[in-house]
Amino acid sequence: EWFKQARAAGVNFDGTILREKALEIADKLGIVDFSASNGWIDRFKRRHGICYRTMNGEAASVDVATVGSWKETVARIIDGYEPRDIFNADEAGLFFKVQPSKTLSLKGEACHGGKCSKDRLTVLLCCNSDGSEMMKPWVIGKFRNPRCLKNIRYLPCHYKNNSKAWMTCAIFDEFLAYMDSNMGCQDRKVVPFLDNCSAHPKDTTSLRNIKVVYLPANTTSHLQPLDAGIIKNVKHFYRKCIVKQSLASVDRGQQPTGITILDAMHYLAMAWSAVTATTVRNCFAKCFGDADSAAEPGTVDNPGTPEDCKLDTAMEAVGANGIVYNDYVSVDDAVATSEMMTIDQIVAECVDAHNSGDEEEEEEEDAPQPEPTFPLAVAALDLLRRYVRDDRESHMALQLLEKQVVLTGREKMRQTTLHDFFK
Repeated sequence: EWFKQARAAGVNFDGTILREKALEIADKLGIVDFSASNGWIDRFKRRHGICYRTMNGEAASVDVATVGSWKETVARIIDGYEPRDIFNADEAGLFFKVQPSKTLSLKGEACHGGKCSKDRLTVLLCCNSDGSEMMKPWVIGKFRNPRCLKNIRYLPCHYKNNSKAWMTCAIFDEFLAYMDSNMGCQDRKVVPFLDNCSAHPKDTTSLRNIKVVYLPANTTSHLQPLDAGIIKNVKHFYRKCIVKQSLASVDRGQQPTGITILDAMHYLAMAWSAVTATTVRNCFAKCFGDADSAAEPGTVDNPGTPEDCKLDTAMEAVGANGIVYNDYVSVDDAVATSEMMTIDQIVAECVDAHNSGDEEEEEEEDAPQPEPTFPLAVAALDLLRRYVRDDRESHMALQLLEKQVVLTGREKMRQTTLHDFFK
């Protein structure tokens, strides 16, 4: 982990520095009789596919000319690739459980050092340039086994954990390997564009089906499609889900219920699917200079429907007086998604991973709601049927849902019977 984040940060070093760090880590772990010999160094390099190469240094700041010349550079890079094979991946911080009324207390919070890790998720999003492929989001939380995810067989997002709820080199390596394997199964060669986050490994030579391209340093606000409006769009739809949920609670005379990680993943998946292909294409066009784009470059799906125009009013209805909806959407724009870990932090992370095993975390504040029974699900379907009885399309969709719910209920009853039989 130390080696990967050091190389991601552009630090160049040789075997001597690697040996010194290995000895330092061994000492902190209490490992005796370890000398970090040349043989160990060679085996470590082979095991992790490490080779020393001259690093291309990156400037601490980028001038306007760099941004201007990028569109010429990117045209050469993507030459020969179909739009469906050009990707961008990026992380975003998400205060997943914050209610509208708490916006001001968290606005601008960067969460350096792992602050607010219980209330925050790091979300990794990845899509292609024509909007035809929105990869399943990756969500990173603090807890290894949140109670709300226990015995859940299907998750709408991939879930990983880190004690700071940050992206790490190890997790991002896993994502790249997953993407590489997925593209290999489809016999595709793709090019994902990444920023220079410290958690993004620079050595990607082991990947067979994806060619990683890094954006110029400190230019993501100008050159990264996901930062050009896609992530903002996702947060708009995510927070819209929360406002609707809170408003429904107020209408029932109840306090808004707490949002679990599972709830957040469902909201996030819905928000991600709500982003249109037009939005994605426009954001890629803005950053990559697609002169053939028919739409106005850089435009996104901004609030503007009659329903969206009511969101500020809805904010007041749920107790967020004096707070506009756009401030709620951007409450976590400054949240850090990764930081360079110290040796002590890396050691603590490794020890925690070794000791925690598969035990369920007990620190999560919000206990999950009890699982609804089959009769309750059937009653809910009956209520929905009466609600949509005059809407033909909704009624047809409900029939399909009812069929699936019945099949699921029968399967659960069968599993319960078998479980009781073998007790």
